[in-house]
Amino acid sequence: MAAAGNAIQGNWGAAFQYGAQALAGVLTARIGTAAVGAAIGAYKAVEFARGVGTILKAARRSQGFVYKGVKATFRQSRVAGRIWVGPLAKKTVTKRGSVRWVSRNGKRQYRSPENKGRRGWQSNFESGRVDKKYTNNYHVRH
Repeated sequence: MAAAGNAIQGNWGAAFQYGAQALAGVLTARIGTAAVGAAIGAYKAVEFARGVGTILKAARRSQGFVYKGVKATFRQSRVAGRIWVGPLAKKTVTKRGSVRWVSRNGKRQYRSPENKGRRGWQSNFESGRVDKKYTNNYHVRH
């Protein structure tokens, strides 16, 4: 679990080191299936956290409107969205049923995945609010 914890915090070097050690232990030792399952679970957690980190990093760096952002799962997008807006964010549901989370200070917004026609499913990470409009809008593809 050290690998997953480090990945969530963005310590990729340590996450891969712990993940590799766990995997090496599984491959070299004769251990039970529970340990193998735990190692696989740790690897999946690291990969999931890595995807969330990639979304957040790209959204922070984006300027203006980016329509072809990174590709991620719906679940990774939702987790990244909650981190994006921070604690005490306000949730609203639109008439079409999509969810929006707005940060406490109103400077960041996450819009849950929606079908955008020919562009497919996308979620939005918005920031830089000026005069009730967001100046940066990063789209994550699904």
